[in-house]
Amino acid sequence: MTTAATTAEAAKISEENEERIATMTPEEIEAEKAALEASLPPGLISRILKRDPSAADAILLNSGQTPDQEDIAPTNSDGNPAIAPIHPESREYSTHFPSPISTELDPDAPNFLELLHKKYFPDLPVEPSRLAWMKPVTDEEDNSSPYNPQQESVSPADIRFDFHGDIIPPSKSASLSTTLGLHHHSDSPGYAGYTIPELSHLCRSAVPAQRAIAVQVIGRILYKLGINHYGEYVGDALWDIVEHTRVVESLYEAADEKKTRHVGLQTCAVEALWLWKKGGGRRHKTD
Repeated sequence: MTTAATTAEAAKISEENEERIATMTPEEIEAEKAALEASLPPGLISRILKRDPSAADAILLNSGQTPDQEDIAPTNSDGNPAIAPIHPESREYSTHFPSPISTELDPDAPNFLELLHKKYFPDLPVEPSRLAWMKPVTDEEDNSSPYNPQQESVSPADIRFDFHGDIIPPSKSASLSTTLGLHHHSDSPGYAGYTIPELSHLCRSAVPAQRAIAVQVIGRILYKLGINHYGEYVGDALWDIVEHTRVVESLYEAADEKKTRHVGLQTCAVEALWLWKKGGGRRHKTD
């Protein structure tokens, strides 16, 4: 219905109400008011009259339908809509973060992990296996590591690399700071760097960022292997590890847009394959 039609309809209803009131006696009008007031919610009539006193007769002579209380906004004494103040303290708020206890934590304390759990996660079950990676590396673990500087020899599969694809000697790997990002939860957590088998494993990670880092490092290693950067003896041993771990196949898979939707990972893989080919690939003694 258009605005003009609505206005015309309202004028017609108003005219009919006026004609009806004109034909009623004062006693009939009062009886209608009393009957209607009895059927309406308390105070509704008074609130409407505060808004528009001239509308009283028209409302009282309505068809008898009771107005929907939810459609009538509460008003103040001045006739303006009343807005109830909201007091945050009147509501109950809950959060899944527990309130930490005031215990001061000492990272060097022997029971640090236990205190950490009590301070921040008192309502959660204790799962020591999930926190094992946070424990400091023991002397026994250091001594048993295949990359321990005291070992007489190092297997090619245990040689560790930095993010540039350079070999990290065992003595340096044991002394590098953890802030460099080269330490991770592996068979030798106290030593910095990544082995080729570890990089191969990360190339199949479900986390694109981890795959991208591994792919980048593999590409740099392959390039330096190709230009004989590590020497012929070490290079041949590392090429055997590369072929055994099938890292080149992992690069092709990461670069394939049908198998990899992450554009950043695809870019890193394409660059790694380019470095591998630019280095010339494996050079056998017969070359």
